[in-house]
Amino acid sequence: MSQIVRQSGLLGVIPVANGGTGAATPEGASQNLSTAYVVSSLADIKALTTFGRAVINLCRSTVYDRGGGQWQFVQGDQSVSVAADPLSGIWAAPNSDPTGATGAWRRDYSGPAEVLWFGADYLGIADSWAATQGAVDALEVLGANRIYFAPGNFRLSAPVVTSLSGISFGGAGALATILLFTNPTGNSFTFLGASGASIYGVGVEDLYINHTGKLGGDAVSMTFVANSFVNRVIVGNAWNGFDCSNINNVTISNTSWAGMLGDQWGQFRATGGADRSDVLTITDSTVSMVAGGGDGIVWDGFAHTLRMDRVGIIAAHYSVWV
Repeated sequence: MSQIVRQSGLLGVIPVANGGTGAATPEGASQNLSTAYVVSSLADIKALTTFGRAVINLCRSTVYDRGGGQWQFVQGDQSVSVAADPLSGIWAAPNSDPTGATGAWRRDYSGPAEVLWFGADYLGIADSWAATQGAVDALEVLGANRIYFAPGNFRLSAPVVTSLSGISFGGAGALATILLFTNPTGNSFTFLGASGASIYGVGVEDLYINHTGKLGGDAVSMTFVANSFVNRVIVGNAWNGFDCSNINNVTISNTSWAGMLGDQWGQFRATGGADRSDVLTITDSTVSMVAGGGDGIVWDGFAHTLRMDRVGIIAAHYSVWV
C-alpha cells in the first residue's frame, strides 16, 4: 500500500506498512525502485537537483496532456542522447547541466514511443507536426522504433519524413486515432531511402489519415523502400493515395481510400537503369476517386509484379493504367 504526500513541491510516493501513515523521504535518500517521487510536469523533473530516486511526472506540461511517465537518472555523459531529443520525449537533461554531459533523466518504457511524450495534442487543437517529427528525429539517433498515436485527433501541418529503417507509425485503430494533415501540398508520410541503400520495415497502420485543402502530394510516399507496409488504414481526401518508387516487397492491405482528388490513387514505378521496383501486393482494399477524377494505379515499365486481390476501384478513368 502506498500513500502520496506533498513535500517541498514534490508529491512523494512512499510505501506505507499496515495501513499506517508515512512521511516523504527527502531526495537523495537511499534508492528504492519500488517507490518514486511524483512531480507535476517535465519542467519539475528538470528542476530537480538530486537524482537518487525514480521520478514520475503526472503530465508533460498541462493537466491531462497524457505526456507523463516514470524516469530514472542515468549517470555519465548522455549528451548525444540529449542532443538527439531536444523535445525531451525520452531524454531530459537537468537544468543544472542542460547538455547532459554529467547525466540525464531517461524515460522508462518498453514498446512504441508515443508522440504525446514529445508534446503532441490528442485534442487536435494545437499542431502536432513538430512533436511527431521530433519523435522521428530522436528515434533515428536513439534507435528505430514504432511511433504510436494514442486514441484522439492529431492535426499536422507538414509532411512527416523518415530515412531510417524500422521507423513505423501506428495508432489505436482507424476509428480511434485520426490524423488531419492540413498542408495543401507535399506528402503526408514520406519514407525515403537512397539508390543502393533502401530502408526496411517502415510503414503506417491502424490510423485514419485525413486531409483538408489538398492540392498536391501523396498520403504515403515510399522511395527506395523494401519489406514495408500500409495496413488497416483509412485515407480520406488526399490528392494522391500512394507513390511506390524503387521499392521491393511492399504490402498494402485492409485499407480504404475515399475521395482521392488528384491524378491517380497510386503509382508503382521506378527511375530505370539499375533501379527498379519489384512486388507490390494490394489486398482487401477499396478506392473511390472524386467523380471525373484520375486513374487508379499508374504502373510503369520499370516496375515488376503487381499483385491485387479483392481490390475495388470506382469513379476512376482507368483502374490500372500500364
